Amino acid sequence: MTSVESPSGGGGGEAVDHTSDDSPVDEPDGLGDGDDLGSGFLTDFSRRAALTAALPFVATYFVRSDQLQLRSTAVLGNRAWETPSRYEPPRDAVLAALRLRTALTAGQRLVEALQAALRSANFRFERVTDEHIGHLHGRLDIPRYLQQRGRRTVPRRYPVVDVQRSSATPENILAAFAAHWHLTELDACLLALDGLHRTPELHLAEQVRADLVRLHSHPTLRGASEDAVQVARRETVGQLLDTVEARLRAGHVNRPGGYEQVAAWVHSALSGSADISAGEVSGAFYGPQFDDKLFELWCLAQLAEALTALLGPARLTAPHLLNRDSKSPLFTWDAGADVIELYFQPALSELVGAPNRWRYQPGDRPLRGFPDLAARCRHVDGTSEVVLIDAKLRRRRSARGQELYKLLGYLANAGRPIHLGGLIFHAPTGFHAIESDRRWTVDRAAGDEPGIIEMVAVDPGDPVGSADAFAILGRLVLSGTGVPAEQIDAAINAGMNDPDATEEEQEGTRAQALAVAQLEARASQLSADVLTTTGQNLHALLEDTWLRVGPDAQRMITTAVHFGVTAPEGADLSGPVLGLCAPLERLLRERVALPALANALTQPGCNPERWTLGSMILRLREAVTGPSWRAPRELRRHLAAAGVDLDSLSNLLTDLDQLRERHRNTAAHRGLVERAQWSEVYRVVLRADSALLPRLVKLLTLDEPSSESDS
Repeated sequence: MTSVESPSGGGGGEAVDHTSDDSPVDEPDGLGDGDDLGSGFLTDFSRRAALTAALPFVATYFVRSDQLQLRSTAVLGNRAWETPSRYEPPRDAVLAALRLRTALTAGQRLVEALQAALRSANFRFERVTDEHIGHLHGRLDIPRYLQQRGRRTVPRRYPVVDVQRSSATPENILAAFAAHWHLTELDACLLALDGLHRTPELHLAEQVRADLVRLHSHPTLRGASEDAVQVARRETVGQLLDTVEARLRAGHVNRPGGYEQVAAWVHSALSGSADISAGEVSGAFYGPQFDDKLFELWCLAQLAEALTALLGPARLTAPHLLNRDSKSPLFTWDAGADVIELYFQPALSELVGAPNRWRYQPGDRPLRGFPDLAARCRHVDGTSEVVLIDAKLRRRRSARGQELYKLLGYLANAGRPIHLGGLIFHAPTGFHAIESDRRWTVDRAAGDEPGIIEMVAVDPGDPVGSADAFAILGRLVLSGTGVPAEQIDAAINAGMNDPDATEEEQEGTRAQALAVAQLEARASQLSADVLTTTGQNLHALLEDTWLRVGPDAQRMITTAVHFGVTAPEGADLSGPVLGLCAPLERLLRERVALPALANALTQPGCNPERWTLGSMILRLREAVTGPSWRAPRELRRHLAAAGVDLDSLSNLLTDLDQLRERHRNTAAHRGLVERAQWSEVYRVVLRADSALLPRLVKLLTLDEPSSESDS
């Protein structure tokens, strides 16, 4: 492909395309227009699938534009509405946004139903008792007149009975109640979502509200409004609805069409529940013109789901996009020694922490950039790696296209080198194809600084293929933490095959494996003399113990101590804590469990490679007290043959378990580990008179000291 060089001559290099050899040759302008299959568009099914998958984000993404139009879209109902008498404003922003969108669509239907009802509004005649003063000019109420004939009044009063026309029928009371109810719902949702200026939602809400106020002031509904208020206050709307439906079924309402619509509207609003099926409740969302942004929001949700599948639940999750800004991440995961942050449309300069390299002249204004998605992997030493991912609702036959060159432009404009990128295209038939998956990879030529761009084509209507595609991008992001590609699967699957391990213990083992791989990857980038000095200090501290632990454990301890000591103030030291715990687990596994069970690895539960630290401690403790189904006899025989003091081993296992509970699991599951806790782990494992590592080495009578240190 065409050579791409950065403005200053660095960070560029030839991009090597790994698509098939029979792909069309690049066009002279580098845009590869022959591979462009045109703008993508979502089918109604895919649009609905994307909306469902990214509902919290789509519901709270409000566009300040007069170009987009709202339309009714089937969504998943979540609860019954509150009647005005027991109404509580929605406290959750996502719920408020969903209720507003549902209220907009429902309000339009209610306006249509009320208009139909008022075109043929019914009424009833009712007898009204009154008194005429001075002279009689109506129908005399004879029973009342006879009761008070002995009463003398001046002027004379005559009790009468009048027949008056009234609009307070059950149907009109229900219609007035519905209008009052929905006005309350709209006002409360708008109050909870302050700041919707110049959005299509606000314009539609104002229109619906004006229509409802106008209809509610109609003489027919105004005459029934007092009774409607009593219905709301006494919470008797259910009884009123039953009465109206019974009258409609019995044919007691002439021209019932409009009233049937009103009754159906109220019935639908009252029957909402958590089990309501998709399509029974509709909300006001943007139409096909919004497909580009909907695709980006869906990609955000899918990438977050892929990272959660790899790393476990996020430490920080933004529930909505109401207060989004380009400086704050929406998600944060603990990833071993690193922290991964996921952003939506961040500013490139804020993301990399350096001004963009290209500028407008005159004026010296920076050429800004806003990638659709970005991940930042924060390392324990204070540095970070950025991954840029662009999502485009376009169809591509191969990797060649203007989107790739746009992404390369982002990389060239960044204030410091970025080595990882991704592109997401649209494939109407999904990610998996008959000939091969819709995936392309571009990397830099051999000898240049490493870099890779992963491209996939997906569709929201293909959940299985999309999950596989976003797993590729999730691993791309995880590689930004420093874990080599060939070790990612081994690290995230560590401890997953131990049937006796709890979910928490499995997550701890995974975090520890990631931390060790990341620390070692970071250490490989340091000069040799830096780690040599740390290793010499550890040798002086541990003396013979240092020589007996072996080169692998020495490397783990050296990297953990180096990054724990040199980490900047305020850094998360969970990685170095996990790195100090890992050698203890490895020594138990390689010097005790594996030799003891070398001839029993095929038996169920007898493969120590799959054991977590918690499971290993449990099995060894039971081997000390007596063989059980969790601790094969081979473990006890091996300990006895090695001359291990079982009482001392039992005490050591108790201390190891406390280390696991108090420090290792905290570092693996609860995020930020401060320097005080790191110092405590360093003391417990290495420095104290009863430090765990020297005790373990002495107790297990490991190999004789080597002739020289492997640090």
